[in-house]
Amino acid sequence: STYTKWLAALALASAAEHAWVWASGGDPDNTTIPVFAVLVSVWCTLFLEAWKRRNAELNFRWDCESTVNMEPLRPEFLAKEGLERKRGVYMDQGFVLAPDIVSEGDAVPYYPWQWRLATQATTFTFTLGLMGGVALAVLSISAFKLWLEAYHSHLFEGSFVDAQLARALAITVFIQIMNFLWRFLAIWLTDLEVHHTDAAYETSLVIKTFAFQVVNSYYALFYLAFVAGLEIDLFGLRDRAGRPLADHCPPHPRSGAPDCMYALHSQMQVLMLTTQAVRNVVVLAPLLFGWLRARWAAQSMSQRRGSAKPAVIDQIEEELNRPAFPGMFHEYSEMVLQFGYLSLFAVAYPLAAALCFINNILERRTDAAKVLLLCRRPPAGRARGIGVWEDLLHVISISAVFTNMGLLYSSSRSLQDLGLSPAQVTLTCLGVEHALFIFKFLLAAAIPDEPFWVVAAKAKLAWNRRELALNAAHLADGDAKLRVDGETTEAEVDGRPATDEAVESEPTLVLVTERLPRKVMRTPEQQQAHEKHLAMIEQLREAGVHVSLRQDDKGDLLFALLSASDERFEQAAEDTRLDKRTIDSATGDSVSGEDVRHRYETWTRHLRHLFAPAADGYFSALERQQLLFSIVEGDTRAHGAGLDLDALVAEGVLVDYVSLPVEAAVTTLTRTWVSSYRTVPLDEVRDYLGEEVAFYFAYVSTYTKWLPALAPPSAA
Repeated sequence: STYTKWLAALALASAAEHAWVWASGGDPDNTTIPVFAVLVSVWCTLFLEAWKRRNAELNFRWDCESTVNMEPLRPEFLAKEGLERKRGVYMDQGFVLAPDIVSEGDAVPYYPWQWRLATQATTFTFTLGLMGGVALAVLSISAFKLWLEAYHSHLFEGSFVDAQLARALAITVFIQIMNFLWRFLAIWLTDLEVHHTDAAYETSLVIKTFAFQVVNSYYALFYLAFVAGLEIDLFGLRDRAGRPLADHCPPHPRSGAPDCMYALHSQMQVLMLTTQAVRNVVVLAPLLFGWLRARWAAQSMSQRRGSAKPAVIDQIEEELNRPAFPGMFHEYSEMVLQFGYLSLFAVAYPLAAALCFINNILERRTDAAKVLLLCRRPPAGRARGIGVWEDLLHVISISAVFTNMGLLYSSSRSLQDLGLSPAQVTLTCLGVEHALFIFKFLLAAAIPDEPFWVVAAKAKLAWNRRELALNAAHLADGDAKLRVDGETTEAEVDGRPATDEAVESEPTLVLVTERLPRKVMRTPEQQQAHEKHLAMIEQLREAGVHVSLRQDDKGDLLFALLSASDERFEQAAEDTRLDKRTIDSATGDSVSGEDVRHRYETWTRHLRHLFAPAADGYFSALERQQLLFSIVEGDTRAHGAGLDLDALVAEGVLVDYVSLPVEAAVTTLTRTWVSSYRTVPLDEVRDYLGEEVAFYFAYVSTYTKWLPALAPPSAA
């Protein structure tokens, strides 16, 4: 959302720049290009600073700053065979032996750092080799273009496709193919590195993917911008007369003079118009097919069973037939590459900002449909922002100054058209480059990373926490008075009971196992699996989880529908120290127009009346999902069942597990999010899907919102 909003500002400048090109005879290399280059460089800094402030605001609003740093170990790491198990703890700095606090039964696999370093060196060497292969392939396409021009130029006579356009199309197809293949290669290479946490795994995957995609997506553009004009001899090719076939910039269609900027403009145009369409087809087609298959299967089974079939079974079977949620990795990757196209090569194709804005308006809806309707409901993941992707955006923002000034110096005629000599062009590019770096640094330093109202609210929160601690002490001493923001209210010492009786909530999580034959017909392996199933269900019930067993139409699968009472959820909230939004008794309290009456505190049952209730109880759908997972996978010493669901799936004890969607939330979000072009309802998305998904849509909206700032100069 943030990215899209800022794209709106840039798109206006982009559209204005393009209109000027059209009015001046269609020459993309005109005297307004230097101004647009400076504008884009400043826009990048303003946008990234705006995103920092938006990130800080959402962090405070969603209480993401209290996210626990210590991550659980990856199930794939725990299941790794051949590793010695040691009594210790994995920290950010590495593995720390702690035999005095870790028991023998809690020992974890130990992967020596020397092994990981050697494996990472191998995978990054392979990545570098593949990047070199991509560069060689681009040179080969250029050499093939020269060969066609020298020996088969008649193929392009009378056709709208010339050799230059053929090269642009070939490079675009090659980029899409390699990006698609890299998705699988990157995961395979990162799996070899045996990372112990999801954060370490994702960071390594992001770095390798970004490095490869920079070369794969941008190398052809850099080659056209800075190398093609040098007229280098490619692979020793010769024409019919025996003269070397040196690569060169193609002639401008009007002037006939070699023009690398025109070639770069054509390549960017082909890339921008085809990349988004191809990406949507590649990503959405399998998901849409899986969704249609799920709908068809659910309808077929419902017709076979008739109306006697419970609705929840239909819902479970439909969820199982949907593809698993793939995460937001590829969406972030696409947005960062898009940011690189419009900032690194702004002077070559100013209309990129307007095209990105239009694409992002549509893609916000397709991504929303994918997350909400086409995939299974994902387990809510916590996050503090967009992670390492933000660092990569800053790298691109700084690099954009180099590339755009370099293009103005080496490939553009715009400065010469203003009457500057070659020496003056050099001094102008160097001076503007240094001035832009200084201005970007000063601008970033001058803009606070946090809005004033967030700073003021944090100060108010620190005071309120002190008051809440005093209230808790008074209640513990039997004081029936409660102070909130200086006011005194009446409150029961013990609070009202959570529920009059243990009322079970709607099923939130479903475990899927194979239905085994009767005992006399079971194999030893099946009998062992049956015993594990019984032990698992017993562990769940001992942890206070209500388990309801159902089977599918064919009788092949057994569904364990998990739920818990409100009282059990309250106990889990206390055990996990859940931070929940509170309600102030003071009204009209605001700072700089922002309502800061709501704050987060650690849940306690005797102060439940201070916490904001959800639509159907004290806990929202997101909180119930998180709490039920904490009960199922929590330590037995903390009243949990101690089950690792991913490990049980890997061992074959479980076939799968799914989180059931909340129909009311899906219906509301479909109306206000998927089917609407209005602002993304970020709070509602976060409350249903979690911060990890919500932060992506917050970033995209802000980015697109800022794009129209570049639309007028871009169109001009």
